[in-house]
Amino acid sequence: MANDPVSSSEPSVRFSRVLGIPWLVALGASVTVGLGVYTLLTVSVQNLGSGQVIGPYVLLGVVAIPIVLTLAERAAVVPGSGGLYRLARNSGTLWVGYFGGWLMLGGYAVLAALLSWGMALGVDLLLIAYFDLDVNVLWIASAILGLVAIVGLQGMRSAWRTRAAFVYASLAFLAMFSVRNLVAVSLSQAITEAVPRTFELFTVTAFMASALWGLDYVLSVRDQVRRPTKTLLPALGLTVLVGVAFGVAAALALGPSLATPSLTPLIDLAADSRLLPEAIARTLYSVFAISITLIALNRALLNARNLLYAMSRDGFMPERIRSSSTMSGLQTWTSLVFPASSVVLVLFVPVEALVGLAAMTFMWAVAIVHLPDLFRSRPNLPMTTLPFHPIFPGLTAATTVLLPLALGLLTVFAGAAWLALGGLFYLLYGRKRGLEVRRKQIVIGEVSAESAAKPGYRVMADMSHAGHAQALIETGAALARKRGGDLLIISTLQLDDQIPPYLKQQRARQEWDQLDSQLGEVAIGEITVRPLVRLAPNHAEGILEAVREEGVDLLLMEWRGSEDPDQIEELDRILRSAPSEVAIVHGEVPNAPSSVVVPTAGGPHAPVALRLAQELTAQSDGGIRIINVLTGELTPEARSEAEAKIQATREAVSDLGEVEVNVVPAESVQDGILAELDDVEVLLIGTTREGILERSRFGGIPTQIARATSIPTIITRARESQSTLRIQRIWGAISDPLPKLSARQHAAVAQSMREAAVPTIDFYVLITLAASIATLGLLQNSGAVIIGAMLVAPLMAPILAMGMSMVQAETRVFVLGVEATIKGIALAILVGLVIVIISPITDPTAEILARTQPNILDLMVALASGAAAGYAISRSEVAAAMPGVAISAALVPPLCVVGYGLGVSDLSISAGALLLFTTNLIAIVLAAGITFLALGFQPERGEKGELARGLRLAAVSLAAVFVILAIVTIRTVEQQDREDAVVELFEQQVVAQVGRVEDLVIERKGNGFILTATIISYRGNQLSAEDLGKLEDDITEAVGGPVTLDATFLDAERVQTALGGLQPLRSLEQIFAEAAVSADWEVIDVQASKAVNGFLVEATVIVTSVRPLSEQDLTEIQDQLMVAVDDSVELHVLSLSGNRIELSGGE
Repeated sequence: MANDPVSSSEPSVRFSRVLGIPWLVALGASVTVGLGVYTLLTVSVQNLGSGQVIGPYVLLGVVAIPIVLTLAERAAVVPGSGGLYRLARNSGTLWVGYFGGWLMLGGYAVLAALLSWGMALGVDLLLIAYFDLDVNVLWIASAILGLVAIVGLQGMRSAWRTRAAFVYASLAFLAMFSVRNLVAVSLSQAITEAVPRTFELFTVTAFMASALWGLDYVLSVRDQVRRPTKTLLPALGLTVLVGVAFGVAAALALGPSLATPSLTPLIDLAADSRLLPEAIARTLYSVFAISITLIALNRALLNARNLLYAMSRDGFMPERIRSSSTMSGLQTWTSLVFPASSVVLVLFVPVEALVGLAAMTFMWAVAIVHLPDLFRSRPNLPMTTLPFHPIFPGLTAATTVLLPLALGLLTVFAGAAWLALGGLFYLLYGRKRGLEVRRKQIVIGEVSAESAAKPGYRVMADMSHAGHAQALIETGAALARKRGGDLLIISTLQLDDQIPPYLKQQRARQEWDQLDSQLGEVAIGEITVRPLVRLAPNHAEGILEAVREEGVDLLLMEWRGSEDPDQIEELDRILRSAPSEVAIVHGEVPNAPSSVVVPTAGGPHAPVALRLAQELTAQSDGGIRIINVLTGELTPEARSEAEAKIQATREAVSDLGEVEVNVVPAESVQDGILAELDDVEVLLIGTTREGILERSRFGGIPTQIARATSIPTIITRARESQSTLRIQRIWGAISDPLPKLSARQHAAVAQSMREAAVPTIDFYVLITLAASIATLGLLQNSGAVIIGAMLVAPLMAPILAMGMSMVQAETRVFVLGVEATIKGIALAILVGLVIVIISPITDPTAEILARTQPNILDLMVALASGAAAGYAISRSEVAAAMPGVAISAALVPPLCVVGYGLGVSDLSISAGALLLFTTNLIAIVLAAGITFLALGFQPERGEKGELARGLRLAAVSLAAVFVILAIVTIRTVEQQDREDAVVELFEQQVVAQVGRVEDLVIERKGNGFILTATIISYRGNQLSAEDLGKLEDDITEAVGGPVTLDATFLDAERVQTALGGLQPLRSLEQIFAEAAVSADWEVIDVQASKAVNGFLVEATVIVTSVRPLSEQDLTEIQDQLMVAVDDSVELHVLSLSGNRIELSGGE
């Protein structure tokens, strides 16, 4: 019998569920409105102006949607109290819980500082209004933190009815004045100006995300919520909606014209509303702002103390914090940690930085909660409600990781520094202590450290699904005894999270008692045996964690032959991930078997099977037979190779002794092994390996044989190093989500690639036509024609054949693909050259020049195109994507540009285009090859060295191209910077003084640069020799080298007619015409012109009135004209007399 288990029980302590939606919304709104509107509106308006704050509030509401949905889903089913920290702990991963809590600790300290500053603004207003005291706001905030902390030490009851009433009163006050002022605001103008520039929009939205701390306030009391599955989602959603709605309303009420706001813009809003006398309005504003912010501050300090206690309980913080707590809370020194930290922050950190840090810590804590589920097929929750996993957790994680990056480098650096400090503490203390506490919580059966010390070899037998428990224990005991080790027998329990911890402990103790009783029925011998029960989210995680923590060398499990996909997936995960040897038993293994068969194909798992066979037959001196099955023709070479594999397996096991070896010819491996099982008691066989990394897999031939025979079968897997397992997990994350191709599909795709490597007449015809179309499109600068050429070009086929042959290590096919590609390249260049030679149009177009300066982005496009091409060619279901792949790859147009460069004798154009094509070629081959590997294509086991060499060659080639492109990209950016600097200099020193600059070109020559420009110089504004010297010096400094200025100056005369002179002339003509109409004259013609002294207006009019045209009439009109242009006007009028005759029709 084993020693009694060490465990601890917890009393049944539960909170009354009294909180409904109104109270929860009041709690959350104390932050989303108290901080997000009363306080943050100040910071936002100072940065953007009141009109442009509306957009960030709306965007914050959109950003919060996935956060609210995912948090509500988790919080509704994860039991217990606590906010984000408890949700992070539920992930089952130690570091997730720790860093989630660490971020929340720092966040609450910053949040308390920020809330105290918001309260201090209101207090400062009251002090000035009633006592005429002007006290520094920071000192007021520090005093507030101290007072709230001291009051908190005395203990306070929740009194949520009173607090909720204050919150809703504050909301009503804000709503009243916002609605009142909305009447005087132009909503259309405000909405038009509501959205700032994109960068500012995201920056201010990121700052406002600090108001989302209200969500954690709601989550922190979820154990007191009525019907949490129905209440939490609307409560969280309304918390955000209230904050966004009041923020938008307040920003609209302030109006878009508030240019220089005070620290408290809303108090001006209340004072100007005229609903109440100004003094009363200011007082009420201050009181309500202080009240709602005080409620949020008090809760922040309370949540921080609870978080510190919870992290201490979980082992992440010193146990002294928890052990020194009293009935009224934590002891004095721990209760003052957060207020003291907040005082330091509020005194020495700018308010904007506090806002950014508060937002960042919350958002990153939310991201950490959701990150583990991104790599799981389903969330680690008892039940889920959100569809399309992992879309919603992915949106939440992406949003909460990326949005804080808009806060600025200093804020991000500060957040990263806090995380780094937490990582250091985690490595030095938190991890070790956290593991110890976690073991006490989830492991039953741990004995004293002395008896639990690991011997030389440790075997662990899993009893969770054991149908032959006694036989499995005896097998484990025999293997441990042979190695002088000990045996652990383990059972995992998966219990609903809603079950209280003390009930879980009771159920685990019952399971431990059952294991202990099974030990009494087995003849174990003189070895140490310990029963162990582990609570885990699922069986696989419990086993894998036990293997790591207990230092297990051999894991024994039983498989009953079930085809249940969940059990198969579970065994497969353990087989892939366990850092120990694994043996999966099918059937009841006899004690001390007398005859054992071990098949081998030369893999790494067969020696493990052979060693286990040696240890199992040690007591009976049983016989061991090693076999290799030949499925092909039994030639001397094949037999020699099979015997070499058998010998390699024998040599891998020391002190083996005499064994029987046999080469078995058969039609299939399965038939050959089954034929050798007559009069055999146990079959030991290595597990299946698949993929380029030969990852172990539960399935294939070993499981088929186990199902087909009644002989007990043990499927073995060798120990894998941690680095190998890590690489396999990374590769699995890439390849596992991809669809699996059948053997027939693999063969079909491989055969099509072999055929594509051999060029036919169709290949050459299409290359010729595609190159012709592409060259003509390039000369015409027509993107549509060039795209047509890309669709026609067949050059992708042999390039993909190169990638496939590299993966399958088919050297002959690779050579054929290279040959076809070279022929296609030469033909495309030749066609482009010929067309350029005979074409009357040879000027370089934008489409040509665009393919002469490749950069890093072109490499990224080529890699993506290669991966897409490899995937599309392998999956007939997505073959329709191939035209798009052909367009993105752009293989033929660069070759035609090479031909164009040769045709016009410009080798720089040819070199640039050839570099672009080389980039595309290498990147497509490598990316397509990796895609083929991920889809399951691989060479024969003996040819993997060829694959490794091919991949290395492609990678080295790609690295060389990358270096060249990086240099080109850097030079291109530098050239652009120089041009921008020179343009700016010309704008400042030339355009402003002389005229304008045309055709500015900067070229490198030797160690310097030649700057060519055409400068249009207006008369009277020419540059002096001194000006030219200064310009040359400034340009030399800007481009970073000696400059030769080759400038062509064109003298020009500034004509003001278009703008400066034409407008007065038109005004004179219009004024005269209007005056003539008023005098009842008919204007035949009027022309104004510039005279030597002033202006001249000449007009011809017909006078039809009884009164003739007089000199006084002309003088009045002349005076109007002179007033209009503020200059002298000479008026010449030709007057013609006329009679107006009106005729009307009659009956």
